[in-house]
Amino acid sequence: AHPADQSITRMLAEVMSQAGDYAGSDKLYTALLAANPEDADLLVAHGQNLVHEAQLPQAFAVFDKATRIDEANVDGWSGLAFAASHTGRPDVTLHALAMRSRSLPENASTLFLWATAYDALHQKAQAAAYYHRFLDAAAGKYPNQEWQARQRLQILEK
Repeated sequence: AHPADQSITRMLAEVMSQAGDYAGSDKLYTALLAANPEDADLLVAHGQNLVHEAQLPQAFAVFDKATRIDEANVDGWSGLAFAASHTGRPDVTLHALAMRSRSLPENASTLFLWATAYDALHQKAQAAAYYHRFLDAAAGKYPNQEWQARQRLQILEK
């Protein structure tokens, strides 16, 4: 009803994303970004939609741009860590997690990202320490990752 009103378009894009219509939401975010290409919050929202659409290399680029624009954007750092991890960039994953941890406490998901990044870089002691921390924090909520962590710990601790 109000296509020229950016605030309404932004709200609609957010609602669509929360409802699971990532493609529809992303069309709106893309249009908003055309008018505001340096808006870090719009970039992060766009990146989150790209993650849900399994477009991880594109999401990586978007989150990277968002964090360059706004170094205090913890959602941008979280997204960058996830996208970097899933596109084989463990060094970027570690940097993004370090930046995120300046403002937010660690959780099971971030501990797992730390562990797998250190593991990919063959830093066995750090990887093992983070796998242990992940298992303590996970408490049965992440069965696939917990199985993977236990398997990696058996190998790393030999």
